[in-house]
Amino acid sequence: MSTRDDDEFKLGETYTVVVDCRDYAGAPVTPVTASFAIKTFGGAVIVALTQASGITINGNSCIISIPTYEQTGFEPGLYRKRLKITDSNNAVSRQMDGTTEILADE
Repeated sequence: MSTRDDDEFKLGETYTVVVDCRDYAGAPVTPVTASFAIKTFGGAVIVALTQASGITINGNSCIISIPTYEQTGFEPGLYRKRLKITDSNNAVSRQMDGTTEILADE
């Protein structure tokens, strides 16, 4: 079940989002794999993460983290984001989508 999430973060600060994964009826599902991306509205990938690089799976939660040292090349602006998972029943679902505004480090 996809949840709309619009947020912002400032360059130079760690970006962290926790997403509780649920099925279409709202029941918790356990992710086996997860992928997260921030893209331009034209589709260019700004960052792509998996559980091997920036996503921690803990029960039915995905914890997404982009530390400051992983933000090289990020430019201030408004971007699209999404989190997709494959659950323990091998079903693929989008769990979160929305926008992220990246703000300049002041």
